[in-house]
Amino acid sequence: MREEGEAATRCVNSSCPAILRGALRHWVSKAALDVDGLGGKLIEQLVDQGLVTSIARSLPPRCRPARQPGADGRDLSLEAGGGP
Repeated sequence: MREEGEAATRCVNSSCPAILRGALRHWVSKAALDVDGLGGKLIEQLVDQGLVTSIARSLPPRCRPARQPGADGRDLSLEAGGGP
Protein backbone atom coordinates (compact mmCIF):
# COMPACT_ATOMS: atom_id res chain seq x y z
CA MET A 1 0.00 0.00 0.00
CA ARG A 2 1.38 3.42 -0.91
CA GLU A 3 0.19 6.59 0.79
CA GLU A 4 -0.48 9.45 -1.59
CA GLY A 5 2.44 11.87 -1.65
CA GLU A 6 4.88 9.34 -0.14
CA ALA A 7 7.68 7.48 -1.86
CA ALA A 8 7.54 4.56 0.57
CA THR A 9 5.41 1.50 0.01
CA ARG A 10 4.14 -0.23 3.13
CA CYS A 11 3.12 -3.84 3.52
CA VAL A 12 -0.24 -4.12 5.30
CA ASN A 13 -0.39 -7.92 5.21
CA SER A 14 0.05 -9.17 8.79
CA SER A 15 1.01 -12.59 7.39
CA CYS A 16 3.99 -11.11 5.53
CA PRO A 17 7.20 -12.74 6.86
CA ALA A 18 8.95 -9.36 7.17
CA ILE A 19 6.06 -7.92 9.21
CA LEU A 20 5.96 -11.07 11.35
CA ARG A 21 9.72 -10.90 12.04
CA GLY A 22 9.48 -7.24 13.06
CA ALA A 23 6.50 -7.88 15.31
CA LEU A 24 8.26 -10.83 16.95
CA ARG A 25 11.39 -8.75 17.54
CA HIS A 26 9.22 -6.15 19.26
CA TRP A 27 7.27 -8.60 21.45
CA VAL A 28 10.35 -10.47 22.68
CA SER A 29 12.31 -7.26 23.36
CA LYS A 30 13.09 -5.97 26.85
CA ALA A 31 10.55 -3.18 26.32
CA ALA A 32 7.75 -5.73 25.80
CA LEU A 33 7.75 -9.32 27.17
CA ASP A 34 11.54 -9.50 27.76
CA VAL A 35 12.03 -13.05 26.43
CA ASP A 36 15.62 -14.22 27.00
CA GLY A 37 17.32 -16.23 24.28
CA LEU A 38 14.97 -15.34 21.44
CA GLY A 39 17.00 -13.06 19.19
CA GLY A 40 17.02 -12.05 15.56
CA LYS A 41 18.71 -15.19 14.21
CA LEU A 42 16.29 -17.54 15.94
CA ILE A 43 13.30 -15.43 14.89
CA GLU A 44 14.54 -15.62 11.26
CA GLN A 45 14.80 -19.42 11.47
CA LEU A 46 11.39 -19.86 13.10
CA VAL A 47 9.63 -17.71 10.51
CA ASP A 48 11.58 -19.06 7.51
CA GLN A 49 10.78 -22.66 8.50
CA GLY A 50 7.10 -21.84 9.01
CA LEU A 51 7.20 -22.73 12.70
CA VAL A 52 5.80 -19.31 13.66
CA THR A 53 3.04 -17.94 11.45
CA SER A 54 1.16 -15.62 13.80
CA ILE A 55 2.03 -13.41 16.74
CA ALA A 56 -1.24 -14.20 18.52
CA ARG A 57 -0.73 -17.95 18.23
CA SER A 58 2.85 -17.59 19.48
CA LEU A 59 2.04 -15.77 22.73
CA PRO A 60 1.39 -17.76 25.89
CA PRO A 61 -2.31 -17.68 26.89
CA ARG A 62 -1.71 -15.29 29.82
CA CYS A 63 -0.29 -12.70 27.38
CA ARG A 64 -3.14 -12.91 24.87
CA PRO A 65 -5.88 -10.30 24.93
CA ALA A 66 -9.22 -11.39 26.36
CA ARG A 67 -11.91 -12.34 23.87
CA GLN A 68 -13.81 -9.26 22.80
CA PRO A 69 -17.12 -9.75 20.98
CA GLY A 70 -17.87 -7.18 18.29
CA ALA A 71 -21.19 -5.45 17.78
CA ASP A 72 -22.36 -8.35 15.61
CA GLY A 73 -21.24 -10.96 18.16
CA ARG A 74 -18.11 -12.06 16.27
CA ASP A 75 -14.93 -12.60 18.28
CA LEU A 76 -12.52 -9.72 17.63
CA SER A 77 -9.62 -10.92 19.76
CA LEU A 78 -6.14 -11.43 18.31
CA GLU A 79 -6.35 -15.07 19.38
CA ALA A 80 -9.14 -15.58 16.84
CA GLY A 81 -7.10 -13.91 14.10
CA GLY A 82 -8.64 -10.45 14.39
CA GLY A 83 -6.89 -7.24 15.30
CA PRO A 84 -4.34 -5.19 13.37
